[in-house]
Amino acid sequence: YRHVIDLGCGTGLAGEQFRDVAVTLTGVDLSSKMIEQSKHKGMYNNLHHDDTVDFLKNSTSSYDLVLAADVIVYIGEIDPLFSAVADKISPNGLFLFSIEENEGEGYRLRQSGRYAYNRKYIKEMSVKHGFLVEYAWSTNLRKEKDEWIKGCLFALKKV
Repeated sequence: YRHVIDLGCGTGLAGEQFRDVAVTLTGVDLSSKMIEQSKHKGMYNNLHHDDTVDFLKNSTSSYDLVLAADVIVYIGEIDPLFSAVADKISPNGLFLFSIEENEGEGYRLRQSGRYAYNRKYIKEMSVKHGFLVEYAWSTNLRKEKDEWIKGCLFALKKV
């Protein structure tokens, strides 16, 4: 991929997994402390301390691959994020992200302070913003109080 962006890059865990397939790897995170930790790993070509939606709206670049690993769970309403990604992703580009699953409608805030999403809501947002759901994998994302949190990994393609 020519240009990959890691939204909410944190310490660079996702970036490490995609470094080998990216000509240029850009990281964005709201936390300056996370950006500092990512700098020490030396895998990103560019790092930016910014809100992901604001960064995308102001970016003059387009991206072939957009990553948002363990990021959407902190957002709630994802329409602005999907809109910003749709505006900056290349035709046929991939948008990869994870969610925690919600059995109810839309999305809801959990006691953990993280949002969970219904797959139908994700699919509706995808269609609205010109994405095709290529893959959706159910998986155990992480443990909380010794219980697995069920989630889903999505791969959307810009059409």
